[in-house]
Amino acid sequence: MINTSDNKSSKTSHSPQSRDLHLSKKGIISQALHVGGLTFLSRLLGIFREMLQTNYLGVGILSDAFITAFKIPNFLRKIFAEGALSASFVPHIVGMVKDGRKDDASSLMSAAFVVFEGMVLLLCAIVMIWPEFVIWLFSPGFDATQMAATVPMIRVLFPFIFFISSCALLTGALQSVNHFLVTALGPVLLNIVYIGGLLLCIKYNLPPLYLCFAVLLGGAVKLITRFLVYRYKNFTFGPLTRQSFSDLSIVLKRFSACLLGVGILEIHMIVDLRFASYLPVGSTTLIYYANRFLQMPLSIFAVALSTVLLPHFSRLATGSKNRLSFYLLEVSKLITWISLPVTFYLMFVSRPIFANLMLYGKGTPEQITIAAQLLLLFAIGFVFFALNRSLINIFYALKNTWTPTWITAIAALINILGNWLGIKFFGITGIVLATVIGGITTTVLFVWMLSAKHQLTIYFGPYFMFLRRYAPQAFCGMTLYIVGHHMTFHLLTKTTHSSFFMDSFGYWAVSIPLLLLMFKFLLVTRRFFGINLYFLSNTSISKV
Repeated sequence: MINTSDNKSSKTSHSPQSRDLHLSKKGIISQALHVGGLTFLSRLLGIFREMLQTNYLGVGILSDAFITAFKIPNFLRKIFAEGALSASFVPHIVGMVKDGRKDDASSLMSAAFVVFEGMVLLLCAIVMIWPEFVIWLFSPGFDATQMAATVPMIRVLFPFIFFISSCALLTGALQSVNHFLVTALGPVLLNIVYIGGLLLCIKYNLPPLYLCFAVLLGGAVKLITRFLVYRYKNFTFGPLTRQSFSDLSIVLKRFSACLLGVGILEIHMIVDLRFASYLPVGSTTLIYYANRFLQMPLSIFAVALSTVLLPHFSRLATGSKNRLSFYLLEVSKLITWISLPVTFYLMFVSRPIFANLMLYGKGTPEQITIAAQLLLLFAIGFVFFALNRSLINIFYALKNTWTPTWITAIAALINILGNWLGIKFFGITGIVLATVIGGITTTVLFVWMLSAKHQLTIYFGPYFMFLRRYAPQAFCGMTLYIVGHHMTFHLLTKTTHSSFFMDSFGYWAVSIPLLLLMFKFLLVTRRFFGINLYFLSNTSISKV
């Protein structure tokens, strides 16, 4: 058992030991809620965006071409810019600011822009010249018609990575002073511009290339906003010095190791889309949409929490490494507590999501069934995908970039083998199943290496004690949801507007409030079931 009450905190090495850290706990959850709130708004806009996109492009050659052209720079964004660049850059610049070297940090920013953005512009030029080769790398199963539709789109969309990688550099500096708001606001602005482009394309029947230019404009808006906040926080671009390139060389060493280690789910997603390109037309679109609905809750909470925790973990790793074990336990408990009900909900509403929302009026009954099955399988791995987001940040906070890299490589190989076997025996569903297995493998290897290599204490006993207490609470909450769902819709079938609630958008006016009530039940009754969550406690934790 871990005893971490406030008045005894000085007697245990696992727990917060000062009022400052207690305030930090409040700051972490507050910042995560702010980031998560904006991310939730972004994801709501994203759902509306995807609905408009389905209406505009349908499910076929055009949708496969646009999604492929959009996913390639987005894959590089999450791996290169917001992934490896942030993971290698944030811990270093946090240390510089903490040591009072803000002028050196400004010079590092200048050097980083010269080197990283120079690399990005070179990459853009290569894609502009040889787009067919890049498309083949990601979707080798595309025929001549699909390839011809994708080439002009990727030429327009690929420079999107320049705007986003520049945003990632500015974000690294802002996170060093605990500013996360503009990071979460960026996707909201992008979605607003994206939706505006879709509405114009639909209204005036414009070709998809115009939508590509709208996405590019959204990236530019994100960069301008990020730069204005960067200047508002009194950051500048200092002169290039020998010290700035010395600091940059440290970042580059970590960056090269981080390239494969970050964006775990994205790597698996690209593998999935590569195999899906060999399946019938529309398969790429169905996997993409199923993954989008997995990403929505993942981004709202897991990504928001891991974003806030990276600089915090970096500070703990430099001055209070022994506390990382405690935070690992509590973060795992919190993620599990939230993830299991989300997993249940995604499974429960997997078919209505596509029948009443995404493919409403556009998809065939067979496509709706397939998409629902894909989301249901993705949901099985949700808790593992969510845990991986925070686990990998502990490695980066400890300045270990190679271990998560080879772990991710192993998981990717398992995913590739699973895709190959899965397609042969299960078709498109085998692709998603392989991704889930890869995610579970990643979690197991992450935990093992944190214990074996970094000697972090893994509190299996307290964690499984938490699960034993949480299981009956979760069962009660899910049962109440199911009962409430059936009773409400049974009554609605007797009304004159039953079809609106059963087969259209009205379904969500009932389903989402029921989900929120389930979480309210879990929040209110957690003490009754003996569940203590550090990040949700205003006072203390007496027992895990």
